[in-house]
Amino acid sequence: MSGAPSAALASWRSLGPYGGGAEVIRAVPDTKDFVLAATRTGLLFESNNGGASWNNIPFPAQSAGVLHALEIDPRSGSSWYAGIEGNNAQTSGVYRTGDSGRSWTLLPATKGIAIWSLSFSPSNPM
Repeated sequence: MSGAPSAALASWRSLGPYGGGAEVIRAVPDTKDFVLAATRTGLLFESNNGGASWNNIPFPAQSAGVLHALEIDPRSGSSWYAGIEGNNAQTSGVYRTGDSGRSWTLLPATKGIAIWSLSFSPSNPM
């Protein structure tokens, strides 16, 4: 075995997103190459080219707690839900966007509740 570095190791390069390790990654159904990534600190990123480049999505709870869950409504790729455990209880809950991340609303029934997971029920859609 030689001491020369492997060519495979030299070919890796970081593409982002930058701002911490991605905790959750989701592909948006029926939208070719559209991917969402969320960091533990609540930073959200989108990619329109399968992850080759990333753009930050403004999010009201970024850096205000831990983003544990991110789900995309299977019936509408522009409706997303993020579950947060806030550093301050008032930022905890489920945040919803219906316009692909341009605006967000904290769902009132979940305010103050640390959210660790989310899922959609086929028998009882939201």
